[in-house]
Amino acid sequence: MTSLRAVKNKINSVKSVKKIFSVMQLIAASKMKKAQDVFNSSNKVIGHVKNLLISSIENDKNVLNNILSRSDKENSETNKLNSEANLYVLFCSDRGLCGNYNSLIMRKITAILKNQKNPKIIIIGNKLRTLMERQFHSIIDHELSCKFDEYIKNEDKILALLDKIFLMKKNGEIKSCKAIYVFSKNAMSKEVRETDLFSIDELTQESKPITQLGNDNIEINHNKDERVIYENDKISIVEYLLHFYLKVKFFNIFRAAYFSELASRMIAMDNASRNAQEIQDNLTLFYNKKRQANITNDLIDIINGAENL
Repeated sequence: MTSLRAVKNKINSVKSVKKIFSVMQLIAASKMKKAQDVFNSSNKVIGHVKNLLISSIENDKNVLNNILSRSDKENSETNKLNSEANLYVLFCSDRGLCGNYNSLIMRKITAILKNQKNPKIIIIGNKLRTLMERQFHSIIDHELSCKFDEYIKNEDKILALLDKIFLMKKNGEIKSCKAIYVFSKNAMSKEVRETDLFSIDELTQESKPITQLGNDNIEINHNKDERVIYENDKISIVEYLLHFYLKVKFFNIFRAAYFSELASRMIAMDNASRNAQEIQDNLTLFYNKKRQANITNDLIDIINGAENL
């Protein structure tokens, strides 16, 4: 039978664990607020760049087509046999204790790889990397896969990774690059998203008429009756903006994944604290009942002894 001392030790252990969960919840909540502000700022930047691109190509869709066709032509000249392999960049956490955050990514990529031929994987985050090493060791890019903290704290490393992905695309090593990450609108809701890094469909679907093409490098803005003069040719400027847009888009995915990880950890630690409190209450109730039973038994023994005397 469990002694009172053993039950008391269990209660103290649960109290200590509950304190750890509470501290981790507070830390995640404070970091999440900062990460949310950074993510919102990043959304504003990507919105401005998107609007600038949309306004630049609205009345001259040939500009975008020329850029894309020129890129395809360069790729075909560089590599006559382009690879059909798809590259998947997985965003997960370096640590656990964040609920089903990593398992959502694991289930998503496992379902995708069933129908893929010769895919490639880059894993940002050590937690999922250790789980996938045995099953997908041959298709993981171990050189580019790294800890999430090393990327999120070093913007130059993110740019270096993006440049390598662009180079792989240009050299025909990959057909497409898709980022798989958990997106959270708020702390309570989350979903797994699959974003094509090289997709620019949103630029052509959400366009609104803003400017009208004038001469070669001049656009007329009807709202303000002024002309926009391009210092260089328009194709070069739009190509630079497009490249910058893809970079901001990639940065935004990092920030969205980081915010989602902190939100998942905060909710997981809150649930763990509640469970620890419930276990503590049950153990305390059991301890009080057992202590009361021991006191009652002692009193009965004293009364019986007194009657025998």
